[in-house]
Amino acid sequence: MKRLADKNLLLLEDNVEFIDNAVSLFEMFVARVYVAHTIKEAYELFEKERIDIIISDIHLKNENGLDFIKELRKSNDSVPVLVLSGHKDEEFLFKAMTLNLSGYLLKPINFKMLVDGLHECIKKMEASSQTIVTLKERFSFSKCSASIKIRF
Repeated sequence: MKRLADKNLLLLEDNVEFIDNAVSLFEMFVARVYVAHTIKEAYELFEKERIDIIISDIHLKNENGLDFIKELRKSNDSVPVLVLSGHKDEEFLFKAMTLNLSGYLLKPINFKMLVDGLHECIKKMEASSQTIVTLKERFSFSKCSASIKIRF
């Protein structure tokens, strides 16, 4: 979990009581926790700050956290996202499965499930940083090592 020590987390949640407890918990793992109470605030923070992980509630006041994630995925498919819900709603689970999530956590947060979800986020971040792009079958570029290989 030390790999998260320099990471920033965006929490999209509208329940003030839950936020107080969750922020304290998340700060055990990451450098900074940004809190958004609405989808609009979440977009603003995502555009303004360096966000490495997103944890989003599904049921917000008059909004749906999955709508935020769906819109985000149109421009960013690499940031790891964990979804929070107080319900085991199958309809939302099926919608969430198409959004390239790193996990689905139920409230109240189970510490082991959170740790497992954060490990999935780490895997996703590491995989995206080690992407190798192959060009014309003879050139490849590794983002991790910033090296280019040419095959003859």
